[in-house]
Amino acid sequence: MGAAGGRDEPTIAACAKRVDGRNGDPVLSRTSHWRCIRLTVAADGYERHDKPVEVGLDLTRARRQLGLDEAANDVPIQIAEVTAAGAVEDPRVLFQFSMVKYSGSATSTSGTLVFLMKGVTPADGVRYFDVYFGSPSPEGASAKSAWLVSAENIREYEGEPSFKIVTPTATYFYHRRGSGFASLVDRDGNDWISYHPKGGFEGDYRGIPNIAPPDFHPGRGQGHRESEILSSGPLKVAIRSETQDGRWGCAWEIYPNCARMTLFKKGAGPYWILYEGTPGGRFDAESDYWVNSAGKRFPAAPYTQKNMWHGQLPDPQWVYFGDGKLKRVLYFAVHEPDAFIDEFWHRGSGGMTVFGLGRGPQKVRLAAHDNTAGSSDDRLC
Repeated sequence: MGAAGGRDEPTIAACAKRVDGRNGDPVLSRTSHWRCIRLTVAADGYERHDKPVEVGLDLTRARRQLGLDEAANDVPIQIAEVTAAGAVEDPRVLFQFSMVKYSGSATSTSGTLVFLMKGVTPADGVRYFDVYFGSPSPEGASAKSAWLVSAENIREYEGEPSFKIVTPTATYFYHRRGSGFASLVDRDGNDWISYHPKGGFEGDYRGIPNIAPPDFHPGRGQGHRESEILSSGPLKVAIRSETQDGRWGCAWEIYPNCARMTLFKKGAGPYWILYEGTPGGRFDAESDYWVNSAGKRFPAAPYTQKNMWHGQLPDPQWVYFGDGKLKRVLYFAVHEPDAFIDEFWHRGSGGMTVFGLGRGPQKVRLAAHDNTAGSSDDRLC
């Protein structure tokens, strides 16, 4: 269990709770007694802002804990934020529940519950949420107008069928065959990737995650299965991509303020992960920069292809990229610390920035790898 893109560790305790039928809520007012599980979420030493919290949930086990019929179809139908004493503070917390696919069992009852911890939670804060169980009901569903993440299939974007995912902070375009992002467009219309089908450094070399050797890269669909959306709801869209031979696989989970990639399957040999794109919408060697996890800021200009930077990001490993003319930045965080050498260089104004995780002399060899990418409206350093 944990929070999306973070280190929160919710603890779960079963409880039964009486709900005041006079509170006016259309779902919870149908009866004066509901069974629920109480989630206690600690901020874990970091201030949290509008944080999606993600919890693995086994329905069979939860029903057993609550004294419900294990064969029933009771699922989470509503989440309320409460005080430590159980008083309801917010009866309608935005959430989604998705059954886990590819679990290896046709009868699996495991799923993933994601809900929004709204507002600011201080670093030492603890919050409480009651998850109510019942039969699925349209009354309990979040209105589409309240959704923070939405996805749609589009016939063609920059030469390939794509998924378009819209969030409050960015719009993503993911090539279904290439298995990579062709565009990440911020709220002001700046594309931080700017892939095009032709142009080399000014077009078809660009993308995220551009993993080699499986070539998870926009525009390069040969040898890949068609990517699929595993789940889509108000807080998260989950995408799965694989190679035809089944040796490589990556999954993307896109939340309101970030996207998390897991390389859940890898073939033989090392690999690397790349950001090749256009900070702020266009690469400008004079104004673009990057900052590492020690807080050190590097101007982009000196690091040409003939004068690459090689080094190891300090723990906890993260990096972000920006344009000095803008306040917004694009960041990447590595979830598992590693000892591999990273690389940065650029191809000159009008070209692109190249940052390679594990692209230095020592390539990444881990069987699995988690990274988070996101957009922030404030420069951090």
